[in-house]
Amino acid sequence: MYDSVIALALLTSARFTEPVSKPLEEPRAGETPSALVALREVRALLEATTRGAIDLERITCKSVLSAEGSRVEATLDLAISAADLLEATRLWNSLFESFEASEWCLDARSGSVHPEKRGLLAPRLLLMIDPRDLAPTPKAGSAQLHIHARTAAARKDIGIGQIECSRREVTTPLGTRATLYSVRPESKQSSSSLDQLCAFFRCLESVPGAVITSIDIYRSTSVTAPERNGGWNFALEMSVDP
Repeated sequence: MYDSVIALALLTSARFTEPVSKPLEEPRAGETPSALVALREVRALLEATTRGAIDLERITCKSVLSAEGSRVEATLDLAISAADLLEATRLWNSLFESFEASEWCLDARSGSVHPEKRGLLAPRLLLMIDPRDLAPTPKAGSAQLHIHARTAAARKDIGIGQIECSRREVTTPLGTRATLYSVRPESKQSSSSLDQLCAFFRCLESVPGAVITSIDIYRSTSVTAPERNGGWNFALEMSVDP
């Protein structure tokens, strides 16, 4: 009982800590921040900090481009497993503080964190990310994006399978024109691993002028065993300079 009181006190402290937002710089002309670069850094920090003790259930990264500054907003749903509530709370606090301390993190905010049987559920951890000083995705060759996407998805080392790819012309918030592609797998019950998806995303962003602006990755549910999670599914959007 005493440990549970301490854990909940720590949890409350972390939840209501006022984050210190770092100032946004002016965006470079015509520059769209990469959601994929932000995803890469969030995954790396999550794996290095938690070493498997915190499970990622869903992550969404979305580029935001405006006159005030460019950034990527990342939203994470997490499940923290531990021997008891006190240890789960310590893991959560350690992860939250690691995100706040990262140079690329402009702001970190969490929603309500819920105790449950195996630890904690932490839905809607919101991160504001400045990706400009992070290494961009290398560019290689050129191709029409929808052809490049289908070729990459069919590669044996990626194994996404058939995908749906549509396009439309848009005007960005800064008044420039861009072609926006939407990509998702045809199957709603994907069995892809997170590493396979990220390899596919890197292939997409390797096209010159292409930037992934929105990524939504979430666990698939097994048709034969709905209580168990299957692989990962996704939906993304990306812009290509005309």
